[in-house]
Amino acid sequence: MKPVRVFAAAFMTLVFSAGTVLAMMPLITDDAGTQGRGKFQVEMGYELQQLDGSGTSQQINSLTTILTGGASKNVDIIVTIPALVLTSKYFGGKTTASGLGDISLEVKWRFYEYDGFSFAVKPGLFLPSGDSDAGLGNGDVAPRIMFIATKELEPFTFHANVGFTSNQNQVEQNEDIWHVSVAAVYKLADKLSLLTNGGVEGSHSRSSDIPESFVIGGLYYNFAENLDFDIGAKGWFSDSESGWSFLAGTTFRF
Repeated sequence: MKPVRVFAAAFMTLVFSAGTVLAMMPLITDDAGTQGRGKFQVEMGYELQQLDGSGTSQQINSLTTILTGGASKNVDIIVTIPALVLTSKYFGGKTTASGLGDISLEVKWRFYEYDGFSFAVKPGLFLPSGDSDAGLGNGDVAPRIMFIATKELEPFTFHANVGFTSNQNQVEQNEDIWHVSVAAVYKLADKLSLLTNGGVEGSHSRSSDIPESFVIGGLYYNFAENLDFDIGAKGWFSDSESGWSFLAGTTFRF
């Protein structure tokens, strides 16, 4: 496998395991909430990632824009647009690539609510808008579906996700990827919340059957009625590589 292919596969592992399922930033696990008809939300998230493997390392700066529009009371349309700068070091060499990553299109349908519980389903597609040869995308259309549950129990809110990605790709990864994750939000004060998140999913590497895992901790501050800020840290682990990230973002609703 050429070095650039190694980096592309490693990067897309981070993207699929922790970067494209953004929910209430900086969480990976999504919530079952929707915006409501005619309402919109814009999320801007910055992530600095460091990935270390055998003889290789990567630093990834990503700025992700998530546009969410309420098609009806219980249905949202979601577009996620990542912009990336990827620096890779391998066997004494170094490469840098930058540009658009793989855009995703999703629909979230909240289909049931009762006694603090809410359930939703979110099908979607990852589009090959990123340059797979440069490590910025996976080179193929990849459909995905996620099942979401949320339970409100003041001062806590809990979320759970179970999903599957048909990871069609040209960067030599596994094509069938399952995902299971949970998150908890604890309201520390009127405007401040503590966030925790963890999960596992099927290995992206064709050479391993060992699941990959991640854990996140962070804070979420409601600056104004329609404006939020967040900050957090993420660790990511597999049998051959490990990584960490610093996360920061803002959310605006209108």
